[in-house]
Amino acid sequence: MLLNNLRHVFRLNGPYMVDRKRQVEISQSCYNAIMDSELLKRITINPDVCHGKPTIRNKRYPVENMLELMASGMTADEILADYEDLEKADLDACLVFAAKLSTVGSVVEVVG
Repeated sequence: MLLNNLRHVFRLNGPYMVDRKRQVEISQSCYNAIMDSELLKRITINPDVCHGKPTIRNKRYPVENMLELMASGMTADEILADYEDLEKADLDACLVFAAKLSTVGSVVEVVG
């Protein structure tokens, strides 16, 4: 569901179908799109968890916090040692999620 929401919001176009003529040309990008979609399934948005911020597997680990730890210079092994119930794929999912967010074409300020 999250991938469908992201595809709608960010207009993601992954080559999920490969025709026989172009199979060699786009098979790597197809593989990357499928792997990204599998990783993105680990990122959840639930209004009852962390005030609706994106979290890892509906646990109370906001993606934002994991990205800040990685940006501060902590290695994946160090983070995983501190957060034993997380997996390497969870950290990869955070990076894919951030990469997808950075491809937004425009940002509109909402004044409340």
